[in-house]
Amino acid sequence: MQHHTRKRTASVSTPSSTNHPVIPRKKRPPEENIMRTMFKPASAMYSFQRPPLPTDKPIALYGRQSTLGQIELNTTSYDYQIEKQKEHIIEMGWSADLIVEYFQDFAVSATFGFGVRVGLTQLLTDIENDKVKTVYVFLEDRLFRDENQVNVSRFIDACQRHHIVVVTSRYIYYMVDERDCDLFRIECERAWKSFKSQLYDRMMPMRVFSSHRGYYDARCIIPGYYVEKEKHSPMFKKYVVYEPHAEKVRYLYHRFIELGGSVTALLHELEADPGPHFFGCPSDHFHKKSNLIKVTGGYRIGSRVTLQGILSNKTYLGTWCTGDREYPKNHAAIIDQGTWNTVQFLLRKAQESRSAHTTANKAFPSLIRGLLRHPRTEAEEEKRTRRKRSQRHYFGSFSRLLCRSG
Repeated sequence: MQHHTRKRTASVSTPSSTNHPVIPRKKRPPEENIMRTMFKPASAMYSFQRPPLPTDKPIALYGRQSTLGQIELNTTSYDYQIEKQKEHIIEMGWSADLIVEYFQDFAVSATFGFGVRVGLTQLLTDIENDKVKTVYVFLEDRLFRDENQVNVSRFIDACQRHHIVVVTSRYIYYMVDERDCDLFRIECERAWKSFKSQLYDRMMPMRVFSSHRGYYDARCIIPGYYVEKEKHSPMFKKYVVYEPHAEKVRYLYHRFIELGGSVTALLHELEADPGPHFFGCPSDHFHKKSNLIKVTGGYRIGSRVTLQGILSNKTYLGTWCTGDREYPKNHAAIIDQGTWNTVQFLLRKAQESRSAHTTANKAFPSLIRGLLRHPRTEAEEEKRTRRKRSQRHYFGSFSRLLCRSG
């Protein structure tokens, strides 16, 4: 009995005969690469031949400190980032005339990026124009403390395209090397995390705790007070009355009452006075933290908002306000309770009068409203009407959605 065997043939699937995607064949690496890896494994490892430093081309020296107080009080960091780093650059082979200084960002935080920091923006511009080929900075956090790494990525991209070398006191980054770029990015990310941990996890909770105990918490200092810096004083880190300014504050309160509660009239009188409104300076700290306009011989009130702030600040009653809490009798008062109540009553009355005037204007529209029209074509007018209807429908739907969810 003969058995007939049928030869099986493999069916080749084509994209037209099946719904499954076609899987591309894996590419086989070149044979010479395989042989080289087999006989010399070390040669297949990543290696980057570091070229010599471009000591014959200009080098950018960048320095920065966060605040003006750090510059004045911590002069060691300022001097180290300038003088000592210059010596280090010269030791590495550069001449002094090739050092380009970028020191405009002293007293500016590294959390700001391009467009805000003048020195950093100028540095990026010079990199793009090939004016410098090396950037020297003491540490990576002098350049960036960027939470989202947006400015870091922009800086790395420019350095990669122009073959920039970034030199720090710890490491030399050749930005044409991807691994050095990744390492630079990691260090900048670490700088942000360290800053965040130090500021938000340590300093800020301590500042809030100190503020709720009635101590000064780095806010703007109002005229009439200064912060006691003497550690042995019972008022250490608290407000102390500065009588030359306190006398002017009392005058403003009483004059406001005499004018019938008109902030505008009082502001006009202050603007007509050519000299300082507050003479003298209680301390250098007040000079840095005051929001008044600094003029020769003292300070001036520069706006209506500043004047209203003085007239409505509970600190003049001796009350320390922080967050949503108030701590009375924390320091000496400048204004008595009766004067304070009168001034607040007049301010509320003026506010109610302005609110009523605004409501009246809305209730009685202008007589010429609708008479002046833009010369639109019929199609443009119809399109505008359609858009307004769709907007009304959208907001109406959104309000109904809120009602349903509530």
